[in-house]
Amino acid sequence: MCRTMPEEIRRNAYIETSLESYRDFFSDDWGERIDALTNSAPKLSEIVFDIMMEWRAAAYTASLPVSILDTMKAYHDGFVKTGELNSTILRLAKGVTAKLARKVPELTADTSLIRRLQEQIIVLGADLEDARSRAKLEFPMKEVWNSYLDKYPYQLSLWGSQRICYVSIYNSYENFLVRSLQIARSISNCRATDRDFKKKFADSFGNLLLNKCWTSNGINIARLARHALSHAGGRVTDDLAKQKHGFVVRDGRIQVTPEKTKALFSLLKDSVYALAEKAVIMKEFTNG
Repeated sequence: MCRTMPEEIRRNAYIETSLESYRDFFSDDWGERIDALTNSAPKLSEIVFDIMMEWRAAAYTASLPVSILDTMKAYHDGFVKTGELNSTILRLAKGVTAKLARKVPELTADTSLIRRLQEQIIVLGADLEDARSRAKLEFPMKEVWNSYLDKYPYQLSLWGSQRICYVSIYNSYENFLVRSLQIARSISNCRATDRDFKKKFADSFGNLLLNKCWTSNGINIARLARHALSHAGGRVTDDLAKQKHGFVVRDGRIQVTPEKTKALFSLLKDSVYALAEKAVIMKEFTNG
Protein backbone atom coordinates (compact mmCIF):
# COMPACT_ATOMS: atom_id res chain seq x y z
CA MET A 1 0.00 0.00 0.00
CA CYS A 2 1.41 3.39 -0.90
CA ARG A 3 0.20 6.82 -1.84
CA THR A 4 1.66 9.18 -4.39
CA MET A 5 3.90 11.56 -2.46
CA PRO A 6 7.25 13.19 -2.98
CA GLU A 7 9.84 10.41 -3.17
CA GLU A 8 11.72 11.56 -0.09
CA ILE A 9 8.71 11.09 2.21
CA ARG A 10 7.00 8.10 0.61
CA ARG A 11 5.97 5.32 2.97
CA ASN A 12 5.03 1.73 2.23
CA ALA A 13 2.81 -0.21 4.59
CA TYR A 14 1.68 -3.82 4.73
CA ILE A 15 -1.84 -4.98 5.62
CA GLU A 16 -3.46 -8.40 5.84
CA THR A 17 -6.21 -8.64 3.21
CA SER A 18 -8.03 -11.72 4.54
CA LEU A 19 -11.35 -10.72 6.09
CA GLU A 20 -11.34 -13.69 8.48
CA SER A 21 -8.04 -12.50 9.98
CA TYR A 22 -9.87 -9.60 11.61
CA ARG A 23 -12.33 -11.71 13.62
CA ASP A 24 -12.64 -11.04 17.36
CA PHE A 25 -9.82 -12.75 19.26
CA PHE A 26 -10.84 -12.20 22.89
CA SER A 27 -11.32 -15.52 24.69
CA ASP A 28 -14.59 -15.52 26.62
CA ASP A 29 -13.64 -18.87 28.12
CA TRP A 30 -10.42 -17.40 29.52
CA GLY A 31 -12.35 -14.43 30.87
CA GLU A 32 -14.84 -16.65 32.68
CA ARG A 33 -12.09 -18.85 34.13
CA ILE A 34 -9.96 -16.02 35.49
CA ASP A 35 -13.01 -14.24 36.85
CA ALA A 36 -14.00 -17.37 38.77
CA LEU A 37 -10.42 -17.87 39.95
CA THR A 38 -10.02 -14.37 41.38
CA ASN A 39 -13.52 -13.87 42.74
CA SER A 40 -12.38 -14.53 46.31
CA ALA A 41 -9.47 -12.06 46.17
CA PRO A 42 -10.90 -8.50 46.06
CA LYS A 43 -7.67 -6.64 45.26
CA LEU A 44 -6.69 -9.13 42.57
CA SER A 45 -10.19 -9.24 41.12
CA GLU A 46 -10.16 -5.48 40.62
CA ILE A 47 -6.99 -5.38 38.54
CA VAL A 48 -8.04 -8.49 36.61
CA PHE A 49 -11.33 -6.79 35.76
CA ASP A 50 -9.43 -3.73 34.51
CA ILE A 51 -7.18 -5.69 32.17
CA MET A 52 -10.12 -7.72 30.86
CA MET A 53 -12.02 -4.54 30.06
CA GLU A 54 -8.99 -2.98 28.34
CA TRP A 55 -8.27 -6.12 26.35
CA ARG A 56 -11.90 -6.51 25.37
CA ALA A 57 -11.91 -2.90 24.11
CA ALA A 58 -8.75 -3.59 22.09
CA ALA A 59 -10.26 -6.77 20.64
CA TYR A 60 -13.43 -4.93 19.61
CA THR A 61 -11.35 -2.22 17.97
CA ALA A 62 -9.16 -4.70 16.09
CA SER A 63 -12.20 -6.61 14.81
CA LEU A 64 -14.33 -3.55 13.98
CA PRO A 65 -13.68 -3.71 10.21
CA VAL A 66 -15.31 -7.13 9.95
CA SER A 67 -17.94 -6.38 12.62
CA ILE A 68 -19.25 -3.56 10.46
CA LEU A 69 -19.69 -5.93 7.53
CA ASP A 70 -21.33 -8.54 9.77
CA THR A 71 -23.88 -5.91 10.84
CA MET A 72 -24.57 -5.02 7.22
CA LYS A 73 -25.03 -8.72 6.40
CA ALA A 74 -27.40 -9.23 9.31
CA TYR A 75 -29.53 -6.28 8.18
CA HIS A 76 -29.55 -7.59 4.61
CA ASP A 77 -30.47 -11.14 5.65
CA GLY A 78 -33.23 -9.90 7.92
CA PHE A 79 -34.71 -7.94 5.05
CA VAL A 80 -34.55 -10.47 2.21
CA LYS A 81 -35.17 -13.68 4.15
CA THR A 82 -38.42 -12.83 5.92
CA GLY A 83 -41.31 -15.02 4.84
CA GLU A 84 -44.00 -13.08 6.64
CA LEU A 85 -46.83 -11.55 4.65
CA ASN A 86 -46.39 -7.83 4.82
CA SER A 87 -49.39 -6.36 6.67
CA THR A 88 -49.28 -3.33 4.38
CA ILE A 89 -50.80 -5.52 1.65
CA LEU A 90 -54.04 -5.75 3.61
CA ARG A 91 -54.11 -1.99 4.13
CA LEU A 92 -53.28 -1.49 0.46
CA ALA A 93 -56.18 -3.70 -0.64
CA LYS A 94 -58.67 -1.71 1.43
CA GLY A 95 -57.19 1.64 0.47
CA VAL A 96 -57.12 0.94 -3.27
CA THR A 97 -60.71 -0.33 -3.41
CA ALA A 98 -61.95 2.57 -1.29
CA LYS A 99 -60.30 5.05 -3.65
CA LEU A 100 -61.67 3.25 -6.69
CA ALA A 101 -65.14 3.35 -5.19
CA ARG A 102 -64.89 7.14 -4.85
CA LYS A 103 -63.61 7.57 -8.38
CA VAL A 104 -65.92 4.98 -9.91
CA PRO A 105 -69.24 5.32 -8.03
CA GLU A 106 -70.69 2.28 -9.84
CA LEU A 107 -68.46 0.06 -7.72
CA THR A 108 -70.26 1.00 -4.52
CA ALA A 109 -73.38 -0.74 -5.78
CA ASP A 110 -71.53 -4.04 -6.23
CA THR A 111 -70.04 -5.07 -2.90
CA SER A 112 -69.13 -8.49 -4.24
CA LEU A 113 -66.95 -6.88 -6.90
CA ILE A 114 -65.15 -4.81 -4.25
CA ARG A 115 -64.50 -7.97 -2.23
CA ARG A 116 -63.16 -9.72 -5.34
CA LEU A 117 -60.85 -6.79 -6.06
CA GLN A 118 -59.55 -6.86 -2.51
CA GLU A 119 -58.97 -10.60 -2.73
CA GLN A 120 -57.03 -10.27 -5.97
CA ILE A 121 -54.87 -7.45 -4.60
CA ILE A 122 -54.04 -9.62 -1.59
CA VAL A 123 -53.26 -12.61 -3.84
CA LEU A 124 -51.06 -10.43 -6.01
CA GLY A 125 -49.25 -9.12 -2.95
CA ALA A 126 -48.73 -12.64 -1.62
CA ASP A 127 -47.31 -13.67 -5.00
CA LEU A 128 -44.84 -10.79 -4.83
CA GLU A 129 -43.82 -11.78 -1.30
CA ASP A 130 -43.36 -15.37 -2.42
CA ALA A 131 -41.27 -14.29 -5.39
CA ARG A 132 -39.04 -12.24 -3.11
CA SER A 133 -38.70 -15.20 -0.76
CA ARG A 134 -37.64 -17.50 -3.61
CA ALA A 135 -35.14 -14.95 -4.87
CA LYS A 136 -33.12 -14.75 -1.67
CA LEU A 137 -29.77 -13.18 -2.42
CA GLU A 138 -26.75 -13.90 -0.30
CA PHE A 139 -24.96 -10.85 1.03
CA PRO A 140 -21.80 -10.44 -1.14
CA MET A 141 -19.45 -10.28 1.83
CA LYS A 142 -16.26 -10.90 -0.14
CA GLU A 143 -17.15 -8.38 -2.82
CA VAL A 144 -18.04 -5.70 -0.27
CA TRP A 145 -14.83 -6.41 1.67
CA ASN A 146 -12.75 -6.09 -1.49
CA SER A 147 -14.48 -2.84 -2.40
CA TYR A 148 -13.53 -1.41 1.01
CA LEU A 149 -9.95 -2.62 0.58
CA ASP A 150 -9.69 -0.53 -2.57
CA LYS A 151 -10.14 2.64 -0.53
CA TYR A 152 -7.02 4.25 0.87
CA PRO A 153 -8.64 5.52 4.12
CA TYR A 154 -9.82 1.98 4.88
CA GLN A 155 -6.37 0.57 4.20
CA LEU A 156 -4.85 3.11 6.56
CA SER A 157 -7.41 2.36 9.27
CA LEU A 158 -6.58 -1.38 9.08
CA TRP A 159 -2.89 -0.62 9.29
CA GLY A 160 -3.21 1.87 12.13
CA SER A 161 -5.77 0.03 14.25
CA GLN A 162 -3.57 -3.06 14.54
CA ARG A 163 -0.63 -0.94 15.71
CA ILE A 164 -2.81 0.82 18.28
CA CYS A 165 -4.28 -2.45 19.57
CA TYR A 166 -0.89 -4.14 19.86
CA VAL A 167 0.44 -1.30 21.99
CA SER A 168 -2.75 -1.16 24.05
CA ILE A 169 -2.67 -4.89 24.80
CA TYR A 170 0.95 -4.76 25.91
CA ASN A 171 0.55 -1.57 27.95
CA SER A 172 -2.42 -3.03 29.80
CA TYR A 173 -0.37 -6.12 30.58
CA GLU A 174 2.58 -4.15 31.93
CA ASN A 175 0.24 -2.08 34.07
CA PHE A 176 -1.24 -5.31 35.45
CA LEU A 177 2.21 -6.55 36.44
CA VAL A 178 3.15 -3.27 38.10
CA ARG A 179 -0.11 -3.09 40.08
CA SER A 180 0.29 -6.72 41.12
CA LEU A 181 3.78 -6.02 42.43
CA GLN A 182 2.60 -2.91 44.26
CA ILE A 183 -0.04 -4.95 46.08
CA ALA A 184 2.31 -7.84 46.82
CA ARG A 185 4.92 -5.53 48.36
CA SER A 186 2.53 -2.92 49.78
CA ILE A 187 4.24 -0.09 47.91
CA SER A 188 2.70 2.87 46.12
CA ASN A 189 5.41 3.62 43.57
CA CYS A 190 6.76 1.10 41.10
CA ARG A 191 7.63 1.06 37.40
CA ALA A 192 8.62 -1.72 35.07
CA THR A 193 11.69 0.32 34.12
CA ASP A 194 13.00 0.41 37.70
CA ARG A 195 16.46 -1.11 37.99
CA ASP A 196 15.34 -3.54 40.69
CA PHE A 197 11.97 -4.42 39.13
CA LYS A 198 13.02 -7.96 38.23
CA LYS A 199 14.43 -8.64 41.68
CA LYS A 200 11.32 -7.36 43.41
CA PHE A 201 9.12 -9.41 41.12
CA ALA A 202 11.12 -12.59 41.71
CA ASP A 203 11.14 -12.03 45.47
CA SER A 204 7.36 -11.67 45.47
CA PHE A 205 6.25 -14.25 42.90
CA GLY A 206 9.25 -16.51 42.26
CA ASN A 207 11.72 -17.00 39.44
CA LEU A 208 9.44 -19.24 37.38
CA LEU A 209 6.82 -16.50 37.15
CA LEU A 210 9.50 -13.90 36.54
CA ASN A 211 10.50 -15.82 33.43
CA LYS A 212 6.95 -16.54 32.28
CA CYS A 213 5.68 -13.03 32.89
CA TRP A 214 8.68 -10.84 32.13
CA THR A 215 11.98 -12.28 30.92
CA SER A 216 10.89 -14.95 28.42
CA ASN A 217 11.94 -14.47 24.81
CA GLY A 218 8.39 -13.95 23.57
CA ILE A 219 7.59 -11.23 26.06
CA ASN A 220 10.96 -9.58 25.50
CA ILE A 221 10.20 -9.33 21.78
CA ALA A 222 6.73 -7.95 22.55
CA ARG A 223 8.27 -5.34 24.84
CA LEU A 224 10.80 -4.31 22.21
CA ALA A 225 8.08 -4.14 19.54
CA ARG A 226 5.92 -1.97 21.78
CA HIS A 227 8.91 0.30 22.38
CA ALA A 228 9.54 0.55 18.63
CA LEU A 229 5.90 1.44 17.95
CA SER A 230 5.58 3.91 20.84
CA HIS A 231 8.97 5.60 20.77
CA ALA A 232 10.49 5.01 17.33
CA GLY A 233 7.56 5.35 14.97
CA GLY A 234 7.62 1.63 14.35
CA ARG A 235 11.22 1.65 13.14
CA VAL A 236 13.19 -1.49 13.90
CA THR A 237 15.45 -0.58 16.81
CA ASP A 238 18.89 -2.07 17.27
CA ASP A 239 17.67 -4.26 20.11
CA LEU A 240 14.68 -5.53 18.13
CA ALA A 241 16.84 -6.19 15.07
CA LYS A 242 18.88 -8.68 17.13
CA GLN A 243 15.77 -10.79 17.72
CA LYS A 244 13.97 -13.22 15.44
CA HIS A 245 10.85 -11.13 15.84
CA GLY A 246 8.89 -12.37 12.80
CA PHE A 247 7.35 -9.00 11.97
CA VAL A 248 6.90 -7.98 8.34
CA VAL A 249 9.18 -4.98 7.75
CA ARG A 250 8.58 -2.22 5.25
CA ASP A 251 10.86 0.82 4.92
CA GLY A 252 12.62 -0.29 8.10
CA ARG A 253 9.37 -0.29 10.09
CA ILE A 254 7.57 -3.25 11.62
CA GLN A 255 4.07 -3.94 10.32
CA VAL A 256 1.54 -5.24 12.84
CA THR A 257 -0.82 -7.79 11.32
CA PRO A 258 -3.85 -9.39 13.00
CA GLU A 259 -1.78 -12.55 13.41
CA LYS A 260 0.71 -10.66 15.58
CA THR A 261 -2.03 -8.99 17.63
CA LYS A 262 -3.74 -12.32 18.30
CA ALA A 263 -0.44 -14.01 19.16
CA LEU A 264 0.37 -11.26 21.67
CA PHE A 265 -3.00 -11.65 23.37
CA SER A 266 -2.59 -15.44 23.52
CA LEU A 267 0.87 -15.11 25.06
CA LEU A 268 -0.02 -12.51 27.65
CA LYS A 269 -3.35 -13.98 28.77
CA ASP A 270 -1.55 -17.17 29.80
CA SER A 271 0.97 -15.14 31.80
CA VAL A 272 -1.80 -13.16 33.49
CA TYR A 273 -3.60 -16.36 34.46
CA ALA A 274 -0.41 -17.93 35.83
CA LEU A 275 0.30 -14.86 37.96
CA ALA A 276 -3.32 -14.79 39.16
CA GLU A 277 -3.04 -18.43 40.27
CA LYS A 278 -0.10 -17.45 42.47
CA ALA A 279 -1.57 -14.19 43.73
CA VAL A 280 -4.95 -15.64 44.66
CA ILE A 281 -3.39 -17.60 47.57
CA MET A 282 -1.36 -14.63 48.86
CA LYS A 283 -2.85 -12.76 51.82
CA GLU A 284 -1.87 -9.40 50.28
CA PHE A 285 -4.46 -9.98 47.57
CA THR A 286 -7.19 -11.71 49.53
CA ASN A 287 -7.56 -9.20 52.34
CA GLY A 288 -10.13 -6.62 51.32
